[in-house]
Amino acid sequence: MEWQHYNRIKATMAYIEGLIKEIEEDISGKSEIYKSIRNDLTQEQLKEVKEELKQIKTQLEKAKKEFNLDNTSFALSHIINVNCSFIWESIDDLWSHKLEKSSGKINSQQKKEKLDAILKKLYEHTSQLKIIVKNETH
Repeated sequence: MEWQHYNRIKATMAYIEGLIKEIEEDISGKSEIYKSIRNDLTQEQLKEVKEELKQIKTQLEKAKKEFNLDNTSFALSHIINVNCSFIWESIDDLWSHKLEKSSGKINSQQKKEKLDAILKKLYEHTSQLKIIVKNETH
């Protein structure tokens, strides 16, 4: 397997693992991202969610073993670079013109402009992060 494939697999699996941990924190009430989460799930749904999370974690463990992901260190610059790429992908889906195509017309031109301005700044700052960590001093 090419190193590019390996690095992408490693980064993506770590990203997925982080998202799973976030869901578990949300379920347990230990969320650090949201101040308040309203539980709209039944006990049965929560039980099913926890079972699916367990299955996902099993698959992540398989990936770690198959691709020897546990025995490698992650360069901080690589983690930041990959996470910025994931942020870019997320930003790309939220531009007002794409949001309107997928979810219907935004009823305020002012809101569209504010959304796009925020996304543009997020993109600029993540771009700057990528430039910073690309610095060849490491």
